[in-house]
Amino acid sequence: MDVWRGHLELASHCSTVPPRCTGQFLSRSFVVLQRKNIPQKYNLKTAAELGVIPTLKNIMENPFEKFNTWWKSALTDSPLKQKSAVCISTIDSNGYPSGRFVDLKAVNELGFTFCTYLSSAKGEHINENAKIALTLWWDHVGYQVRVLGEARPISENEAEIYWKTRSKDAQLTTTAFEQSKPLENEDELHTRIERISDQYLNSEVPKPKTWGGYLIQPQSIEFLTFRESRLHLRELYTLKEGAWCRSLLQP
Repeated sequence: MDVWRGHLELASHCSTVPPRCTGQFLSRSFVVLQRKNIPQKYNLKTAAELGVIPTLKNIMENPFEKFNTWWKSALTDSPLKQKSAVCISTIDSNGYPSGRFVDLKAVNELGFTFCTYLSSAKGEHINENAKIALTLWWDHVGYQVRVLGEARPISENEAEIYWKTRSKDAQLTTTAFEQSKPLENEDELHTRIERISDQYLNSEVPKPKTWGGYLIQPQSIEFLTFRESRLHLRELYTLKEGAWCRSLLQP
């Protein structure tokens, strides 16, 4: 008990983790140990059961760094055609959740960035209610991530930078259509894209004013590591008083 208290006191002196948050880390911390007498699929034990102390490295782990490590791993030799697709869920005017897939552009200490039509259904939902969820499942590496937070528009300058990274075909499609608006018939798909393609045949396609992006500022991030034994490791990071608190959830 004295050893645990010593580590609690040491952690509480770290400016990025409030004492209240640190206590939560230590009370819920789990560790994964590789021991010869513990089968790999059942090697998840509580610190108290194994008589070990969670390290400050585990306590202070940065969820954004963790995400980018997972993302890099998932991109390596990925069998997916849409390698960075994530599901974005917004809330419509009737209170129903509405999900769709978008391309994840970037992740840093500020949050998760994706781009879209600002005038789309998701854009209208965000204007009315900024609460949003991001979910992804990378089957080939066994990773699932769930993010809850609020979305805010990125700057026009940032949007211009992302626009220029898009292929010309993607730019033309974005310019030709108004996402989620009614379509008269299937032939209109071809008519619209042909007209815009001719218009910008020998020139760059400017970014439409209705196209931009959003930054999801997370309040919680959950990482799930899939295991065939069904003993999935679920790590929940919650933002409290400006610091990220880590705890574990049952499978």
